[in-house]
Amino acid sequence: MRIIIIIIIIFIKRETERNGERKEMATEINPIRFGIIGCADIARKVSRAIALAPNAVLVAVGSRSLEKAQRFIAANRLDASVVRPIGSYEEVLEDPGIDAVYVPLPTSLHVRWAVAVAERGKHLLLEKPTAVCAAELDIILEACRSRGVQFMDCTMWMHHPRTTKMRELLSDSARFGQIQTVHSHFSFAGKPDFLQNDIRVKPGLDVLGALGDVGWYCIRSILWAFDYELPKKAIALHGTVRNDSGIILSCGSSLLWEDGKVATFHCDFLTHLTMELSVVGTNGSLRLNDFVIPFEEDKAQFSFGSALSFNDLVTGWHTLPSKHIVVTSLPQEALMVQEFSRLAGSVRASVSKPDDKWPTISRKTQVVLDAVKASIDQGCTPVDIVGAGFSRRAPDLLLGAMAEVEWEIRFKGFIWLVLVFDPFSRVLSNMEDGLVAEHGLLELERDAKRWPDLNMDALFTTCIFFLYLLYTGDALHYLKTNLNDPNNVLQSWDPTLVNPCTWFHVTCNNDNSVIRVDLGNAQLSGALVPQLGLLKNLQYLELYSNNISGTIPSDLGNLTNLVSLDLYLNGFTGEIPDSLGKLTKLRFLLYCVAILVRPGHRLMYCAVIEGVILSVSSLGCKGKHSPAKGVPLVGDSRLNNNSLSGSIPKSLTNITALQVLDLSNNNLSGEVPSTGSFSLFTPISFANNPLLCGPGTTKACPGAPPLSPPPPFVPPTPPSSQGSSASSTGAIAGGVAAGAALLFAAPAILFAWWRRRKPQEHFFDVPAEEDPEVHLGQLKRFSLRELQVATDNFSNKNILGRGGFGKVYKGRLADGSLVAVKRLKEERTPGGELQFQTEVEMISMAVHRNLLRLRGFCMTPTERLLVYPYMANGSVASRLRERLPSEPPLDWSTRRKIALGSARGLSYLHDHCDPKIIHRDVKAANILLDEDFEAVVGDFGLAKLMDYKDTHVTTAVRGTIGHIAPEYLSTGKSSEKTDVFGYGIMLLELITGQRAFDLARLANDDDVMLLDWVSIFYCFLLITSGLYLVLVAQNEESFSDYLFMDYKILFDVWVKGLLKEKKLEMLVDPDLQNDYVESEVESLIQVALLCTQGSPMERPKMSEVVRMLEGDGLAERWEEWQKVEVVRLEEMAPRHLNSEWILDSTDNLRPVELSGPR
Repeated sequence: MRIIIIIIIIFIKRETERNGERKEMATEINPIRFGIIGCADIARKVSRAIALAPNAVLVAVGSRSLEKAQRFIAANRLDASVVRPIGSYEEVLEDPGIDAVYVPLPTSLHVRWAVAVAERGKHLLLEKPTAVCAAELDIILEACRSRGVQFMDCTMWMHHPRTTKMRELLSDSARFGQIQTVHSHFSFAGKPDFLQNDIRVKPGLDVLGALGDVGWYCIRSILWAFDYELPKKAIALHGTVRNDSGIILSCGSSLLWEDGKVATFHCDFLTHLTMELSVVGTNGSLRLNDFVIPFEEDKAQFSFGSALSFNDLVTGWHTLPSKHIVVTSLPQEALMVQEFSRLAGSVRASVSKPDDKWPTISRKTQVVLDAVKASIDQGCTPVDIVGAGFSRRAPDLLLGAMAEVEWEIRFKGFIWLVLVFDPFSRVLSNMEDGLVAEHGLLELERDAKRWPDLNMDALFTTCIFFLYLLYTGDALHYLKTNLNDPNNVLQSWDPTLVNPCTWFHVTCNNDNSVIRVDLGNAQLSGALVPQLGLLKNLQYLELYSNNISGTIPSDLGNLTNLVSLDLYLNGFTGEIPDSLGKLTKLRFLLYCVAILVRPGHRLMYCAVIEGVILSVSSLGCKGKHSPAKGVPLVGDSRLNNNSLSGSIPKSLTNITALQVLDLSNNNLSGEVPSTGSFSLFTPISFANNPLLCGPGTTKACPGAPPLSPPPPFVPPTPPSSQGSSASSTGAIAGGVAAGAALLFAAPAILFAWWRRRKPQEHFFDVPAEEDPEVHLGQLKRFSLRELQVATDNFSNKNILGRGGFGKVYKGRLADGSLVAVKRLKEERTPGGELQFQTEVEMISMAVHRNLLRLRGFCMTPTERLLVYPYMANGSVASRLRERLPSEPPLDWSTRRKIALGSARGLSYLHDHCDPKIIHRDVKAANILLDEDFEAVVGDFGLAKLMDYKDTHVTTAVRGTIGHIAPEYLSTGKSSEKTDVFGYGIMLLELITGQRAFDLARLANDDDVMLLDWVSIFYCFLLITSGLYLVLVAQNEESFSDYLFMDYKILFDVWVKGLLKEKKLEMLVDPDLQNDYVESEVESLIQVALLCTQGSPMERPKMSEVVRMLEGDGLAERWEEWQKVEVVRLEEMAPRHLNSEWILDSTDNLRPVELSGPR
C-alpha cells in the first residue's frame, strides 16, 4: 500500500511540474497582449521590455493625440505592423484584443485610469508611485481584486536575479546575522527646467516630487531588506527642499522599528547620480551602488563583507568584502514584464488566481511613503505607521469645530474652508500662496493669539483631500448602512476607502466630486438618510423601483445642483418637503408617496416640479401621507389597477394643472367631481369602478339630474419667464393618480395646450403601453422606462455597437419584438426639442426596402433615443471582419446584392426625399443586413439630427476618416456627392474585405471629427488591398497637390494596372477563395473608382450608380473617364514629387507615412 501511495505522489508531482511547464509554454505561444496608455518618456523602457520578454507582445499605444502615439512608436522603433497607434485611452481599454495595460501616467491620474483598466478586466502594470496616498491605492487594488486581475507596480530592480541572491545572503544567520540598520540613497541632478516643469514636480500631476519618484525606490529597498516588516514610526529629516510650487525636490527620513532596528534614506533631484544601498547585520554587511538600475544590463554585482573589529581597521589586516556577480539573459525591466506576464497568463488560463504578493508590497511601500510625507508636512515630527496607515476619519477636534461653523470646501478651487466666527474668523484661500499645499495638506502658520486652545499639529495633519471626500464617502456610507441590500449591490461601498468615486453605481467628475448615484431597480429597502444633503455637487439621484420607505429627507433640498431626482416605485410616506422647491436646476423629479384618503385606503402621490417632465409607470407606493399644504400640483395622476376604495376626494379638484387622470380598475364609490380639471376627463378615466356615478360615468347619481356635458375647462396660463424662476423655486408641482393602465384623457386638448406652452418646450415621457401613444405619422413615441426595461437598463451586455452618435443596444419590447435602440450621446441644449422632433419626423418619412425604418423614438430632458428594428445579421463591416468562426463569409453574389441594395437606398434618400437627406457617413458599418442579407442603410439623417445644437461650431465634419470626401474634409460642406464618395470606399471594403483606416477621433469622439482648420492638419486616407496610405499636409494649398496627385497615382496606375493585367486576386478578399465572377469584380472596381474621383462634379449620382450596377451605362462612363484621366495625369506629372515611384517598392516614399494592415 505504501508503495502505491508513493507512486501516486510521484505521479501527481510530475504532472504538476508538467502542467507548470505547459502553462509557461502556452504563455509563450499565446503571449500576453499589452496596451500602453500615455506616451511619457518613462514608458520607453517598458515598451522595449515588452518587446524583449518572450511571453509578452505590445499591440497598442494609446495617447490623447494619435500623432503623439505614432511618434512614440517610431521613436522607439516598435514594429508598426504589430503595434497600433490609438488616439484615446478609452479605445485601448475597450479593445478585447488587449490582455494587460501598462499605465505610465502622472500619479494624480492613476486612481482614475488604473481603476478603469481593472474594471474592464485587464491586468494592470502600474508605474510607481502607485498613487498619491494609500487610500487611493486601496481603490485601485480593490478594483483589481474584485475583477480578478493581476496587479504589479514597476519597481524593476526587484525582478533582477541579483535581488534573489542578496536575499539568500541576508537570510544566512551565520554569515549575516540579524539585521540592524539599512541606508539607501538615490539621487540625480535635474536641470533647472526639470526642477520647475517636469511632470514629477508639477502640482497638478505628480504631487509627491522626489519622495514619490526616487524616494519610492529607497523605501522599497528598505522594506525589502527588512522582509517587508513595517516600521513603527517615520521621522522626516530636517532640510527638505521644495520648488516654487511647494513640491519636494530633496528630503530624507528615519524609520524606526519596535525592536530598535533603524533605517534611513535620502532622495533628491539636486545632486549627482547615486544609487546606494547598505544593509548592516550583526555578522556581516551587504552593499551595492547601482541598486535601481544596474550599470550593465547583462550582469550586476554587489559586495558582501564580514563584520570587522576596530583592530582590523587600525592594522589594515582585514578581509576585503567579496564581490558577487549575477549574469542575466534579459535586462531587469524585461524580467519584470516576463514575471508579470507569467502571472497574468496563469490567471487568463484559469490556472491560478492573481498573486497577492505584489499588491501587498505596493501598499506597504505606499503606507510608509505617506507617513514620511506627513512627517515632513508636520515639521519633522514622528508619525506612527504601524498597521494599515492613516484612518480616513478627520480628527475629532476638527470635526467638532466644523459642526459649529459655516464652511465650504472646493477641491480644485481656491477656497477650501470658510471659518466665520472667532477664533475661526479667517478665510483659508489662495493655494498658490502656500496656505493650502497642492499635495493636499492644509498648512497654517501657528498663531497663538488666534488659536489659543488648539493643538495645530493634531488638528491639521489630516489630508484635506481626505476631509473633502470624507463627507462624500460618509454620506453614501450612511445611506448604505440604512438600507437593506439582499443582492449585495453596495458591496463595493467600502467605508475604509476615502474616495467613493470608484464604487459601483457612483459617478464622479474630474474633481472627484460625486455627481451621480444610480441605484435603480436594485431591490433595496430601508430609508433615506439626511446626510445625502451633503453631496453638494450631486446632479442625478436615481433610486427608482426599490422598496425604500420612510419620509423624503428635507436635506435633499440642499442638493442645489440636482438635475434629476427619481424616487418612483418605492414606499415613501409623509409629506413632500417644501425644501425641494430650492432645486432650481431640477429637470426631472419623480417621487411617489401615499396619500391617506380614508383609514385603510391609500392614493399614490407622484409629482414633478412645475413645468418639468413626469415619467411614471406602474406605481407601488405604500403607507400614509398627508398632502403637502399650499403646494400647487402639476402633472399626471395614475392610480389605476389597484384596490382603492372609498370616494374620490373633492380636494383633488384643486389640482388645476392636472393633465392625465386614471382611476380605472379600482373599487371607488360615490360621485365623481365635475369641477376644475375633472371636466377634462372622459369615462375612460373612471372605467371599471361600478360604484361610481355622475359626470364621467355611465350612470347618474341618486337624486341628481340627468347627465349633461361638463362645462368647459380653461387650462391655467403658464407663468411668464420673469416670474417662473421665483415660482418654481418655492413650489412643488405634482398630480394624483390611481391604477396602472394609462389612458387618453382628451388628447387633442392636451396637445393643443402643449403647443400653447411652447416657450417652455417640455414634453411628457410616459409608458407607451399605458399612455396615449404620441405618433408622428406612423412613428411611435416610446417611454424611457419602456426602453430601459427592454435593454435591461441599457446594460453593457446588450451593446451592439458604438459610433459617432452614441451606443446601440439590443432590446426586447413587451410584445416580444427585438429592436435596436440608439442612445444618442451628445448633451442637449434647451430649446432643441422641437427641432429634434422635426428631424425625427423627417427621418421617419424615408421608407424604402433598403433603408432602416425608424420604428419610434424617445425624448426626455436628458435622453434622446431612436428605436429601429433589430437586424439579425449585423452590419457589412461585422460580417466582413468580425464574424464568428462558425459564420460563413459573405459570398460574391451576396456582396453584389449588398452593393446594389445600398445604392438603391442612398439613391432614394437623394432623389425621393423632400428635403433630400445627405447621409454623411456612408461606410460598411452603417450598411446593415436583414434576415435575407438584403442591404439596409442605417444612421441616415443622424448627422443633421445631431447638428442642431452646434451653433458654436464654424465648421463641423461628421464621418469616418477614410470615407470622407476631400471637399467635405476641406470645406465642411456636404452634398449627395459626399455620400457617393463614401459609397465608393464601401465598395472597396466589399471587394477587399479590408477596413478603411480610422486616423483618429480628432475631437476625442468616436468616429467623429470636429475639425478646427486653424490647428488641425489636413488628412486623407485611402485603402487598397491591405496597403494604407496616409497623406498629410500643413496647409490647404499643399493639401491639394499631395492629396489628389498621390491619390490618382495610386488608383490610376496601381489599381488600373491590376485590372489590365487580370491580377484581381491581389485585390479580392481572400475569404472568397477565388469564388467570384471576374467581370462583376471589374465592374464594381470601375464603379468604385468613378465614385471616388477627386472632383465631386465628376462623380456620378447615386441614381446613375444604380443603373451602372444594373448593367446600364458603365462601359461608356468608364471609357469617358479614362480619356479625361490621361490628360489630367500628363498635366500633373511634372509637379509631382514622386514621379519616379517604383510601384513594387515603398523604399522611397518620402512625403507619405506608411503603416501595415490593421
